[in-house]
Amino acid sequence: MSAVAGSISASSISRRSLQTDYAAQSFIHRMVLTTSAKGFSAGSEALLQATPFDASKITCKTVIVGGTEDVFTPPDLVRSWANEIGDGKGRDVILRDVGHWGAVEAPREVGELLEDWDAM
Repeated sequence: MSAVAGSISASSISRRSLQTDYAAQSFIHRMVLTTSAKGFSAGSEALLQATPFDASKITCKTVIVGGTEDVFTPPDLVRSWANEIGDGKGRDVILRDVGHWGAVEAPREVGELLEDWDAM
């Protein structure tokens, strides 16, 4: 799992985090590294077999947070999901210089966003 953890932690965060945020790199690496190979495989298989969700059936206000450098959930996909949410209740927020791990790479910004969103 060490090679997998190294690959995921290096490819799923932003260039900025890769160059300057060793805590984020370490956290992601450790999280993957401590997942059993069987558990990681089962999670990957579940993602591959998942059916697309119908965002139009979401009826509550929803914010979908992405990053400009997210290679797994690119900004265009995040925007598309938010636009599909029924009754205009979806909102997308794309964080600059952030990869797939927004809450790890930009915890303050994500926390503030969620506090603001909750107050709406």
